[in-house]
Amino acid sequence: MPIYKYLLSILTTISALAGAFLAASSGLPAYLAGQPLKAGIFAVLCLLEGLSAYLLWRPGKRALAVLNGGLLAAALLLFWQGEGLAAGSALALLAINYLLKREETWAWTLALVLNLVFAALTMLPHQFMSFPAAYFFHIVQRERIASFLLFNKYKENQRELRVQANFDHLSGVMLRSTFMDLSQKAIEQPECTDLFIGLVDIDYFKQINDNYGHRMGDLAIQRLSQCLEKELKVDYRDRADFVEKFDPAKDNVLARLGGDEFVFACHCPSEAACLEKMRDLQAAFAKEKIALDGQRLSQLRFSCGVIHYLNNLPNVDQLYQRADQLMYEVKKQGGGNVLLARS
Repeated sequence: MPIYKYLLSILTTISALAGAFLAASSGLPAYLAGQPLKAGIFAVLCLLEGLSAYLLWRPGKRALAVLNGGLLAAALLLFWQGEGLAAGSALALLAINYLLKREETWAWTLALVLNLVFAALTMLPHQFMSFPAAYFFHIVQRERIASFLLFNKYKENQRELRVQANFDHLSGVMLRSTFMDLSQKAIEQPECTDLFIGLVDIDYFKQINDNYGHRMGDLAIQRLSQCLEKELKVDYRDRADFVEKFDPAKDNVLARLGGDEFVFACHCPSEAACLEKMRDLQAAFAKEKIALDGQRLSQLRFSCGVIHYLNNLPNVDQLYQRADQLMYEVKKQGGGNVLLARS
């Protein structure tokens, strides 16, 4: 075989194998897109181009005739399916197969030109392989991104629902029912002797609402809530996961009972330390100044009753009732004070 024809045969083989690979790459997206006929045509084209590469080195007249007939049929079907470039590449390969069987120099030269055309048709950017494959991967990636965003949206909605189920909208602290559940876990800890349950109520809150309006009353509730969170070291930064991650042995909790009443459960090393903490909190709350529509509210006070739990009561509701009684004792004495007793 002349060197010229030998090199040309190698080039045609490479082109045919590349065409077979690209036809397969085009068939897969067509199949996944629900186009079995088009996928089948590309599969046949893949087989024919692979067979063409083989027959260049092991020629047979009958096999070559069948191959060229198949390439022609595939080209017509691809034209019918609107795959003009793929059909053109099949026709170019058919012509190359025919020309390489001739001995004339002009035929080999034309075969070389057609090889270049065939290579261009199979490798051209955005043609039959690259466009469907790119489109296929675009679809897959788009679906993955959509699924990811949908899953994140679902998770975000679930987090928001958990916050709404467990926390008060106005004050931002826990609801009573959730507080009771978590506090019950705390008192069930063995040798739980550093836990204090307390109730807090703003003094003369009805007069605040009557004289300044309910919006000012809401601001007073929010300001007390902020002071309690800060001084009691209640960490509600991750409210959506607080209940799940709650550690009954060390985490402090705070809840709004309704109106201007709050309940807390905090860990303190001693009764003296707890009393000092509550008096510091009263001083901090008294320094708060609330302004609204030209009106100013200051010198706020609250009453507080605290029970030191000594691991001797089975139910947190009993602690709550005793703290409530202590708080109303303070109210009867004029308010603005803290009473502490043991369980």
